[in-house]
Amino acid sequence: MLSEEVIKKLRNSGLFQVQNYLLTLERLDPNSFKTEIAQIQEIVKEKEEIERLRQEALQRQWEAERQRKIRATEEAARKFREDPNNAAAEVGWNAMREIVPTLDGVEKFWDLPDALKYRYGAFARAVLKAGMDRKNVVLSSKQETGETPLPVWMQENE
Repeated sequence: MLSEEVIKKLRNSGLFQVQNYLLTLERLDPNSFKTEIAQIQEIVKEKEEIERLRQEALQRQWEAERQRKIRATEEAARKFREDPNNAAAEVGWNAMREIVPTLDGVEKFWDLPDALKYRYGAFARAVLKAGMDRKNVVLSSKQETGETPLPVWMQENE
């Protein structure tokens, strides 16, 4: 029979250590250590149950965090779609795509990964917030002299 001190040490040890101790006793002489082996098997069962419960708790935490991230992503996507300034992001992206047909590797703005859509949207909002009038725009020397046309949006404001 194992002493209380040994049992206490086994309970404070890791599962792997306890299983090793059990295997050692089983290899030495299983018939001589039947009581001890039974005690250690009980400790192993306890430790396995504790580990199973710990893993279940971790799984629940992971799942709750995953659901929170999904809800946050859905909310951000909803807000993005509802923001009228993001229409400007789509227009800007389509204009860039005319220059670079393989831009971002997708056919349509709404096929972009969310992170890219949000970046384009933030850029469009900043541009719109700055205002699109002549005092906020730096023209090239050719645009200033009339050698090249002004951007379309500036021509419409003249």
